[in-house]
Amino acid sequence: MTRTISIGEPPEIIKKVYDVVLEAQTSGIAAIKEGAKASEVDSVARQIIEEHGFGEYFNHGLGHGIGLGDGEVPTLNQ
Repeated sequence: MTRTISIGEPPEIIKKVYDVVLEAQTSGIAAIKEGAKASEVDSVARQIIEEHGFGEYFNHGLGHGIGLGDGEVPTLNQ
């Protein structure tokens, strides 16, 4: 779950980053299917971000479950 807001018109770079993240997110979601490894799903999204030149800023996992304790499984990362 991601929230993005802008007060006023966002700069062009912010619009570009938003579009890249949206593309990576929707591609990652499309890669989720029975039998897919979490690392494979992460890789789909990570590749898109890297192809657009923002790979160095993606220094975390793709996502995790929503839970009430430690672990928050499933975890989508490398």
